[in-house]
Amino acid sequence: MWVGTPDAPRILVAYAWLNEGQLRYMTIDNDPYQSTDEMVAEAFDNLATSHAGFELIEADGGRMLLSAGLSFSSEQVLCRPHMKIAHDKLDTDEILVSIPRRGLMFACAADAEDSVKKSMAKLHQESVAESATDPSRITNEIIVMEDGIKSGSLDIRDLLAVASKDVCR
Repeated sequence: MWVGTPDAPRILVAYAWLNEGQLRYMTIDNDPYQSTDEMVAEAFDNLATSHAGFELIEADGGRMLLSAGLSFSSEQVLCRPHMKIAHDKLDTDEILVSIPRRGLMFACAADAEDSVKKSMAKLHQESVAESATDPSRITNEIIVMEDGIKSGSLDIRDLLAVASKDVCR
């Protein structure tokens, strides 16, 4: 399900679970076995116990992080302790995070070299293109994070243009 427009989709957080290899989403047609508060608490507990980890990769003279492999690697963007690890690994207070599709996350320092930002933007676009007809596609939004919490966002086209750090606010 998309929120926004095809050119500017927005992130929608939904409660889902894996059932026999299929991702199932909670809808109003489901008879919830828990209250909404209980489901949200359980979802965050699950995220906190299933860290995907980060792989540090060299990118055009700088560093970038990759988190992939687990079904919910991209959803870890909602887990503050996990995202604080990204800040620590990149040794910065502000990071740019890409979650182009389920199971995939890229991150770099907000003040990284322009070449690193461009590399991340290109990887993001390639991932979106590969999943264009796949429901695993998430967003073209780049999430700006401080202290493990979303502090802003920018469109992938802005990152490709490699504007100054001030655009990230």
